[in-house]
Amino acid sequence: MPLMKSILLPALIVLALAGCAPQILNYAPLADEGGARAFSIVGFYGAGNGTLEEARAVLDAEARRLCGSAFTVSREQTIKRGSIGNTELLWIVRCSVKL
Repeated sequence: MPLMKSILLPALIVLALAGCAPQILNYAPLADEGGARAFSIVGFYGAGNGTLEEARAVLDAEARRLCGSAFTVSREQTIKRGSIGNTELLWIVRCSVKL
């Protein structure tokens, strides 16, 4: 039984913290510009889902994953959703490496 407690408690803590972190809503590829890939990435924050800076860090990680290399954010937009405090964060990113 002590082994189960030592595994269960950390797992519950991770699940609880994951619910408070900014999350990616979706991403979509955009038209190529001169051979460079581009994506729109949307996440959200606020109302128990983390801060703007945390959301930027999550979008940064997702952009690096999608591009597989360096990228630039060509546009950032925040969109307030409803009265409960959720805000969407939209990034348009252009990958640095051409196909």
